[in-house]
Amino acid sequence: PVALDTPGYGESDPPAYEWEVADYSRMLFEFADWWGAQTFALFGRATGSVFAVDAAASRPDRVSALMVYGLPVYTEEEKRDRLASFAPPYQVDRDGGHLKWIWQRIHGEYPWAPPELLTELVHDYLSAGPDFATGYRSIWRYELRPALARLQVPTLLIGGGADRVAYMYERARACLPGAQTVVLDEATDFVAEQRPEEFAKVLRDFLAPIIGAA
Repeated sequence: PVALDTPGYGESDPPAYEWEVADYSRMLFEFADWWGAQTFALFGRATGSVFAVDAAASRPDRVSALMVYGLPVYTEEEKRDRLASFAPPYQVDRDGGHLKWIWQRIHGEYPWAPPELLTELVHDYLSAGPDFATGYRSIWRYELRPALARLQVPTLLIGGGADRVAYMYERARACLPGAQTVVLDEATDFVAEQRPEEFAKVLRDFLAPIIGAA
């Protein structure tokens, strides 16, 4: 398994301009070429799941399987609202007021999260720089449903009962009638960190016959 930071997040450098979904998915193939992987399975969570869908839909000859968790299937109205109001850039204050703003914003999204997890998320937010939402805006400009309709690869759709976009799971399932589906009760956005053994088993069970056939 190889885990990639989304460009501009984590420990990666930001792109020189604001990317679209196609740019993020193209990066996956550039990395695979560098790594020497002609075909590979893709897993994506939340925003990353949209990048993975676009990659699998555009190059089914290279993607052997697709696994997505918390796939965000937005309505047009929801996308417009998010583009207008989600995570505006912050200004760095000499008194550190921007740090409190970030903490309060993240706590508002994940009120159940313990302070240790919130601290990690604040670190992630700061690592992305003042404009945190560049990658997110790309998915709100993207037409996801046509890409889902073009998918030709074996697909696993995973939902979490306590995931922030759990209400979108049925939308995603309706768009992927041929996908295998799993719902993990009480799983949050961070199921991979909180319940790693259970989550890994779900992925292994799906991939085993595909890898075996390959």
